[in-house]
Amino acid sequence: MRKSYRLTPGTCSTGTCSQRWQMLMKWLAALCLLASVEGQSLCMADGMCYPTNPPYGATPERPIAVLPMMAPVRFLLLSKSNKTKYQEISLTDPSTISKSDFNPKADTRVIIHGYTESGQEQWMLEMCQAFMQAGHCNCFVTDWGSASMTIYAQAANTIFSAGNQLSTLLRILQSMGSSHFHLVGHSLGSHIAAQAARIFHYVDRITGLDPAGIYFENTPYSVRLDKRHAKFVDVIHCNAVPFSQLGLGIIQPIGHFDFYPNKGKHMPECDSNRSTNHLEVLCTLSPLLGPINCSQDQLPCPEHTKDVKFTLESLTEYKKKIFCDHYQAIRYFTESITDMKKFQSFPCESVEKALAGECATDGPSEGFPTMGYHSIKSKSVTTSSQVFVLKT
Repeated sequence: MRKSYRLTPGTCSTGTCSQRWQMLMKWLAALCLLASVEGQSLCMADGMCYPTNPPYGATPERPIAVLPMMAPVRFLLLSKSNKTKYQEISLTDPSTISKSDFNPKADTRVIIHGYTESGQEQWMLEMCQAFMQAGHCNCFVTDWGSASMTIYAQAANTIFSAGNQLSTLLRILQSMGSSHFHLVGHSLGSHIAAQAARIFHYVDRITGLDPAGIYFENTPYSVRLDKRHAKFVDVIHCNAVPFSQLGLGIIQPIGHFDFYPNKGKHMPECDSNRSTNHLEVLCTLSPLLGPINCSQDQLPCPEHTKDVKFTLESLTEYKKKIFCDHYQAIRYFTESITDMKKFQSFPCESVEKALAGECATDGPSEGFPTMGYHSIKSKSVTTSSQVFVLKT
């Protein structure tokens, strides 16, 4: 019988800590068998199956093979005529769409949150409202919160079932006459957008806001967001550093346009929040890391981190403070929606040079994109991948 692990604020999950710091940084690859269900699959109602075999699990990049959760995803609609109150859309009851303010003649935006969040996040409402301010559109919030509150390895696999359900919504909307789809995902939400687009092949654009790197860095494009998943894929990297340095974002370029503001690592707006005590942060958040249990004789966790108790609200605030850089991509993109001249970028030869700060961030800018919502208007758009840098 497979044991399941759920996030329980204030407690530590089953298992032991690795004695080696680098092994902890790789999400305890030595402990992956504790939750392994390698060889099993989750099959959806439409016949799509998601295995736990490579490349989806039991690999160096995705060491713990955990089945995706089959948790229902909620879809919440905000429209021009209803900018403050969501209307819930049911995949099993199409009348909820026909009775809603959905306008098939308007463009459709879909926003997808990341790990340990829900559709009630304030930033999602603010982004929808910014879209409304920029032009007439339907704005859907994808709420997979009931499945995002698990250990990370399982949430990272649940993107497949969540993406499958999102693709069903897109198919229904298309059948009602909608024809232009732009998906915007933060962290794990970026990869949910990719999985939806793998099934529904009519996505015009995907915007990845600091896509999650853990369990996705250096994986095949079938697992993660990639420029092959939509006509245009733009990515904002704000926390492109290894997890050992508290980095949560993917480092490698994966879109048509990959923007690395401020070297793509640490955002100046977050300087006052940044912690230099990586060990303390990881010990404090150990319940989120999965089947581990930090102890003084194995990993030297500070005493005051062992009894920290979180409510979901306090956890969210702590997470957004410590991982401020990761969330800054949301703020940049939202600001860019209503200001098309903000965040002028400049080309860079490679991601290595972008991360090292070896590319110019000033000079003639004609023809180069602004980072964010209006980047698609650039004359630089091609089918190839391009790296851009800027200072904020």
